[in-house]
Amino acid sequence: MQLPQKCFAKDGLRLLRMARMAAAFDLAVDPDVLDAAKQTSESLRGVSPERIYQELSVLFTNSDTARALRLLNSAGILREALFRSWDERDCGEAGVDPSMESRLLAIEQLGDNLSFEAGLAILFDLGLLARREDALSLSETSLRALHPSRAVLDAVIRIWHGQLALAALIENELSGEISREARTRLVRDRFWWVVLTLAKGRAIAREEDVLREVEDFARSLSHQECFPEPLLSAEDLANAGLCAGPRWGEIVAEMESLQLGGIISDREAALLWLDERADEENKGPT
Repeated sequence: MQLPQKCFAKDGLRLLRMARMAAAFDLAVDPDVLDAAKQTSESLRGVSPERIYQELSVLFTNSDTARALRLLNSAGILREALFRSWDERDCGEAGVDPSMESRLLAIEQLGDNLSFEAGLAILFDLGLLARREDALSLSETSLRALHPSRAVLDAVIRIWHGQLALAALIENELSGEISREARTRLVRDRFWWVVLTLAKGRAIAREEDVLREVEDFARSLSHQECFPEPLLSAEDLANAGLCAGPRWGEIVAEMESLQLGGIISDREAALLWLDERADEENKGPT
């Protein structure tokens, strides 16, 4: 066995480090070393998920993460690192495209918006935008196999939900159903620009106009419009004759929806709405 093969076989994590260091220092990988990496890619199966996860987190701090990932992909290492429990038959039966090319293109498109969480959301996207019913479950199960931190897992899932929400919003707006509230809830999320960039990279022609409109809408919103101050207080709810309890939270949530939708924007209108709402509830069923 050649020296590079021995090194990689001894510790499969060196395969990931090879790509990370090459990208970080703008080095060319010797063809013999790359060939050795291809031949020993299965050595990653002996590496714990926690170590792979940690190495990936460091890789995403590089200035040229995309190049490192492309090196790993060209050597057949990337898929081995991410989906060690999947084989070609598993992918076919689940309707998952094992190809990494579309994912790498999406990572390159993110540019300065790329983060560890965004990168994982892309790499472990197993069909979310194809609207597969089990896509979210498949993606989450695959990511959990690396034992990510709770915070990172929550962030990735949030990005996935944002992608699905944007896809649903596009479909609704193409059908003529435009909701200011739905737009505002989507664009005020901290991962909105990541979700938008991914959608723009995958959009078909008929979706591009909608995405431009929603992007312009997002840029036009003020912080106050995204996160309006509550117009109703606990005292207001009590004075309206509403019994304290879960219903208070529901009323406050309804008011926020009206604010996000641009229907109510001042306290006077909010109190008038509350009085009408309380009258309806106090009357009870007829």
